[in-house]
Amino acid sequence: MITSQPIEPLYISTGQPADGKNKFFPRDKIINLIWRKLKGGEDLLLTAPRRVGKSSILHSIKKNPHDGYIVKYLSIMGVDNSNIYFKNIYNALLEDDEIYGFWKSFKEKRKLEAENAKEKISSIGVEGVGLEGAIKTDYYEKTTELLKSLPKETKKVVFLLDEFPETLSNISQYSHQEAIKFLQDNRDLRQLNHDADIQFVITGSIGLGNVVKKITDNKHLTNDLKLIEIPPLDNEEASLMIDRLCAGLKEDGISLIFSDEVKEHLFEKIVQNIPYYIMMIMDALGDEIAESTVTNELIDKTIDKITKSRSNADYFSNWKTRLKGAFEKKEEMIVIEILSHISKHEKMAYQEMKQIDSEIDLKALIEVLEYDGYISEQGEFYSFNSPLLKSWWSHRVAE
Repeated sequence: MITSQPIEPLYISTGQPADGKNKFFPRDKIINLIWRKLKGGEDLLLTAPRRVGKSSILHSIKKNPHDGYIVKYLSIMGVDNSNIYFKNIYNALLEDDEIYGFWKSFKEKRKLEAENAKEKISSIGVEGVGLEGAIKTDYYEKTTELLKSLPKETKKVVFLLDEFPETLSNISQYSHQEAIKFLQDNRDLRQLNHDADIQFVITGSIGLGNVVKKITDNKHLTNDLKLIEIPPLDNEEASLMIDRLCAGLKEDGISLIFSDEVKEHLFEKIVQNIPYYIMMIMDALGDEIAESTVTNELIDKTIDKITKSRSNADYFSNWKTRLKGAFEKKEEMIVIEILSHISKHEKMAYQEMKQIDSEIDLKALIEVLEYDGYISEQGEFYSFNSPLLKSWWSHRVAE
């Protein structure tokens, strides 16, 4: 007699990226695709709407490296200086005994070179060779020198760079020229994978292409990155996720029963099966009831309560606040007007948007909103991806 395997519990995590065996819902298809491309020698750019789980996927890859790989995860959102960025990469390389062991001899070589140049060494450490006087350490140069010097028998190094577009945007606010050089240095560093076993996976909460477009017309600086889109869950994956979340809630004495019909209703209501939204709904259901057969009406009531609840205000208001960082003031006002119109009227045609301001680069604005998961095109009209965000926007932003 064949017995079905028990469903492994999944615990609700709506704060930090879902990290760990019973918090992260495995995305085997996309993770396998990422590894296949890495083994083919590609550098990757991951794109997805917000809250699809990009960071959680990166954490899973970091914790489960394939044989022969060293995986480094860096969240660099707050970095606004290219030298600090490359210092983070340099120091991350030296965290591994295999690379650090080689670096000891590399360090001695640098020391000898400095002595030959009659430069007095003041200190030697993982921060690099410090020389007396106001000599600035160039961490891009140190990183490339280290990578070029690594013996071929070392493992391949994969850097997972989370929030890379934000770093580029931060740097560009100080200097467009420095931002262009930053892009060029990163491209040159990626090209080292022909000489050194290093690869990069880049992702972020805003579109890299849109940030680059504001800085330079030179598409050559990023066209070596292989684009991989991370989709929402399909209905089969989302159904399993609900079952596992129910198993997790049951351990806390909360018993929720979902029929296939109710699951389908939930999927229709949220439109895109974003893991975060599913967890948010399941969490709200668990807060309200200890035991229940979930109905369509209960789903509708819960979704309405989520969008009107003050406890979720910070999450939803962040969608509005972050527009300040993505757009100039005039652009921001136009985007808010567009989103407010859609929230009240369900949809909006491109020509209607164009009438707001005929001189604005509307296509560029829409690209940002589409990439970041606010809206998508359906036929000739644009509508919100998330009914939850649409409902909140209608109640809290639109007049």
